[in-house]
Parts: sequence; C-alpha cells; structure tokens
Amino acid sequence: MNCTCNSPAAGNQKAREGAKGQKILDILNSIQPDLPARLLDGEGLQRLVRAAKLLPAEMSTFWGFETRLGDPQALMDILFEIRKGTPGPPLLAGHTPSALDLLCRERTIWEQLRTIAKKWTDPSHLFHVHIRNLWLEVDLAEATSAEDIDHAINQPNVFFGPEPEIGPETLSEVICIFMRAFGRSIPRRSAIQNFLYTLPQDAQVFQVGFMLTRKEDLGLRLCVNKVASQHITSWFGSIFSDSEADFMKPLIHSTADRCELLTFGFNLTENGIAPGIGVECYQDWTKNSSEQWRPLLEELVDKKLCLPEKARGVLAYQGITQSPLPERITGDMLYLHTYRKIHHLKLTLANGTISQAKAYLAVSRPGMPLTHISPDRAGTSNTDANQAWLSI
Repeated sequence: MNCTCNSPAAGNQKAREGAKGQKILDILNSIQPDLPARLLDGEGLQRLVRAAKLLPAEMSTFWGFETRLGDPQALMDILFEIRKGTPGPPLLAGHTPSALDLLCRERTIWEQLRTIAKKWTDPSHLFHVHIRNLWLEVDLAEATSAEDIDHAINQPNVFFGPEPEIGPETLSEVICIFMRAFGRSIPRRSAIQNFLYTLPQDAQVFQVGFMLTRKEDLGLRLCVNKVASQHITSWFGSIFSDSEADFMKPLIHSTADRCELLTFGFNLTENGIAPGIGVECYQDWTKNSSEQWRPLLEELVDKKLCLPEKARGVLAYQGITQSPLPERITGDMLYLHTYRKIHHLKLTLANGTISQAKAYLAVSRPGMPLTHISPDRAGTSNTDANQAWLSI
C-alpha cells in the first residue's frame, strides 16, 4: 500500500489548509510578547485585536502602528498597506473569497473600497496603471467609547500611492476619480494641478489621501518626498505666506540635521494649503540598529514632545519574531519571520512650533512563493526573506 501522509508534499498541503483562514490577528498575537508595554497596554491591545481579527493575513504583509509620543496612554492606531501585485488587491476586490467579504457587504466605506479595488485590478483602468498601493489607517487611540472604536474600524482613513512616473494632469485626474468614489468634496482640479506644478525638481507626491475618521474635514492630504535640501526654502516661500515660511524653515533645517531624509505632508482645501504641515523623518532603512533614532528622540524628549518612557519603548521595538512552524506556509507562500522596525517619526509643525510628535512602527512579514523554493532548500534559508524585507 502506498502511504504519502508523511511526505513533504502532504505536510505542505496540511499546513496550507491549516493556515488558510489566518488573520492579521494571528500575526499580532505572535509579536505581542515583543511589543514594549510602554507603547501598548491591555486596553490598547484589545482595541488592535478588534480590528486585526476582521482582516485576512494575506491582505497585507506590511503594516504597523502609530503611537503619539507625548501621550501618556499606551494606545496605538493600526494601519495596513495593500500593494499591487500581491494577493491583497484581489482579496479586497472580492475575486477571492475572504473575511473581507462580510465587511464589504455590511459597511459603506468598505463597499466603496471594494469598488476601488475592482477598478484597480482591471488592467484597462487608470487605477491599475497609476496606483502602486493603498494604505488604510484605523484611528483607535483617540476613540473614547466602544462605538467610536467600531466607527474607526468601519470607516478607516484612506490613502493611495501613485506610481512615480505619473504626471500632474494624470495624477489630478486619478485623485478626482478616487475621491468621488467616496463622495468627498474635492478641491478644484486646477488647485491640485497648481500645487503639483510648484513641486521642486525631482520631488514627487508619494501618497494621497483623506481622513474619513476625523470629524473635521482636513481636505486632501498630499505627501511629498525627494525634496532636495537646497530647494526647501524657495519652495516653502512659494506656497506659504512669508511669516509662515520664516517660522518653518529653522525647525525643518534643525530636524534635517538629525535624520537621513525628510518628507512633507500638506492639507489642500478649497482655500488653498492649510496652515501647518507634517514632516516625516527617516533614517537608513537597511540598518538593523534602532540607535540611529536616539538623537532625534532625545531632542523630542528635551522639547517635552516625547515622554521618556515612550522614547525607550520606540528604541526597544525593533527586532525579529520567528514564525511558529505551523504558520510559515499560508496558501502558496512561505513566511519565515516577522520583522519589527521603526519606520519613521512624524512631527506636526503649526504656528511656528512643533505641536506633536508620533512614531510609526512597521511590521513586515515578507513571503516567497513556494514555487521559488526547491525542495532541498525549503525552510532552511532565510536569505531571500531578509532581502525582501530590506527592499520594502
């Protein structure tokens, strides 16, 4: 009698079947012992659980947390990337059955997201050509009731990443189509284009979105990267009043001295660029030590923008969580480890001062198709998985 129950193929099939219904919650549970208590307490964890249990693990292999560094509460928001070319877009579009189906049937915003995803997965649509990824942000930390928490989960803030080569006219068209899908009031297309034409040489809009959870309408969020330091002064002078620009310049230049690069976030309203900006601070992504963040965090502590215990929590966050053996194969993908890294710090500049500081903490679970792994190498090498993490 032929018996294949102990063969590698049978074992892989068993693992695939066991992990098929895996949720983001399973990944959250696996890294939870490694999350610093200074950043996340029991109440904060339960809020994350309420969101993570609704979402399939395949939807996003790159997600993370947002923590307010000056807030003594150990609560965090959670956000997810859905990237083109991964299982995420077909799941959101409903091409593949998943736990998202219930959300998309019962919640208006998720139904609208499904409509977006159907266009995004259509090779003939503008979205498929010009949108690189979606980001969904669930504002949990500021919720004051169970009803607020459910509202945040059912109505996430929505962002998309344009492909780098997109031009101003096409990007403004994609923005308008995207915002109409959510019934949002749109700044005049000419205002969007005028902002895009002010961008310095080589600068790019890398993220566009709006805050559905917030009670106040902040307008259209436009995030810009690849701004050369020598262009910041003249660029700010072209989009802000002289007094606003004069207030911001020294703050930005002093921050730039303590990090590798800066990106800038603006809110575009019917009345033009709103006062205040977000400045995102990045370090060398390939370094595995969190120590490169210490000088900036210490400065924020000195300025009373970051609690000392929050700074210690952020520095302690980075590391690697090994995936349990039964969870390493999901569908036709192999996942060896979950990586925790400091993604960036964000400063809010308003009225000539830094009013708030946040840390964004990444969770990455890069996978490899099983078809790319020969039987004699499966489960024995993590080099490719490590490279996948570094390339994000």
